Amino acid sequence: MLPTTQSAGGVLLSHHKLPHFSVRLSRKLQREHINTKELRAVWEAIQRFEPHVKGTLLNVRSDSMVVIHALNKWGTKQQQLIPLLVKIFRWCLKTHTKLTATYVSTHANVY
Repeated sequence: MLPTTQSAGGVLLSHHKLPHFSVRLSRKLQREHINTKELRAVWEAIQRFEPHVKGTLLNVRSDSMVVIHALNKWGTKQQQLIPLLVKIFRWCLKTHTKLTATYVSTHANVY
């Protein structure tokens, strides 16, 4: 994953033949908590790269310890993350995708 800023978020799929993508966040999404934006980037990457990642062991690399913990534990106490987590976990179950998340330092989280 790439840094998530106030106005944009990005994702890089670790495969030499697949491009990264970035999105412009609407004003409404710009006001979301950073953890929600980070998790939204995960969900949008899953949707964008679904044909390449479904049914695999998908390793999400993030510099957000909250997102990493929520994905690895399949839950969180942060209520604003639950709707996105439910979408991600339902997708994993439906597509037989195993999901894990690992930490990447903020400085290494660039393309």
